[in-house]
Amino acid sequence: MLHKNGVTLYSRIESILRNRILSGQYEPREKLPTFKELAFQFNVSKITIRGAVENLKREGLLVGRSGKGMFVAESITVPKQLIVTGDIQSVIADAERYAIKVLEPQTVQVAETKIAKDLRAFFQLSNLDNLVCFRRMRLIKDVPIYFIENFLPTELAQLVTRDDLIKKPLLKILKEKRAIDIGRGEMHLQAVTADFETAELLHCPGYDPLIQIQVYYWLPSGEPLEMANSYMRPDYFKYKAEIDPEGFKAL
Repeated sequence: MLHKNGVTLYSRIESILRNRILSGQYEPREKLPTFKELAFQFNVSKITIRGAVENLKREGLLVGRSGKGMFVAESITVPKQLIVTGDIQSVIADAERYAIKVLEPQTVQVAETKIAKDLRAFFQLSNLDNLVCFRRMRLIKDVPIYFIENFLPTELAQLVTRDDLIKKPLLKILKEKRAIDIGRGEMHLQAVTADFETAELLHCPGYDPLIQIQVYYWLPSGEPLEMANSYMRPDYFKYKAEIDPEGFKAL
């Protein structure tokens, strides 16, 4: 059964229930409403509720107790993580704490990418020019929470192997193999909706909100080096920034 925007109903309900668990609306060890009560609440069938609940059980967020119903897990499998933005070095270092799944690298025309206009402007290319895209998933306890695409000129991409990508952030690979240093970096953060390819990779419903981060790196000479495009599940990440108390004096 489909929602009016083409998304399955059980996926929408799964997303709502997951957010309630991770936000603390449903506390650890708390009993969920019955399938009948949830079906009435969402105006769907019990079969639809069952489909949503089964996925949350696989994630370790819910546990079933025979004859008693469904309960929130005593300890949530994947806690929220904080992302500190505004500091490029922290983002690079943060990448090393996740398990990595590397997808096949792709040579793509700029026009084939999700962010064609940004790549055109940064690398000063046309839609017909080629770049190499390295794609990786970052996981915690086998749950995919972060999808990243790294775009490099083809001559630099030849330095990078699949084994490298499993073990290290891309910039560390380039520094070790070619002694490439970053002149500066720039980060952009916004909320977007998941397209169906990204939703499938991150195991979330299509059109669900995601945090998109685009990071640009330049060489000390000012030439463009690399662009990274990331999608993160907001149920596992928060945006964090420090507030300088000195700034209040100017108000």
